[in-house]
Amino acid sequence: SKLDDSVTVRSSDARQKENARRIALQQQQERMEAVKGMKAEKMAIKKEMERQREDERLRARKMKEEVLAKREEARKKRARAEAEAAEKRRKEYEARVKAEEDARRAT
Repeated sequence: SKLDDSVTVRSSDARQKENARRIALQQQQERMEAVKGMKAEKMAIKKEMERQREDERLRARKMKEEVLAKREEARKKRARAEAEAAEKRRKEYEARVKAEEDARRAT
């Protein structure tokens, strides 16, 4: 009977060790999963920040292009206005010269 008790104690001991080992493995697994989860979260945050930076770059480029386009449009408008003014001055000058010649011929 004493032998039976020691076997029971030993098997109970073995069961406890096995349980402890199983729990330790499970906890290690959980820690690894948690670390993996944190790494994945970190990567997701990193990707999101990179995406936001890229959006910002695109927005900035678009704004820059719009500004340049407006500037170019304004330059063309100015050039057109200057050309029209020069044409008007030329016509006025020609009309004045012609008027002076007509006045000279009349005398």
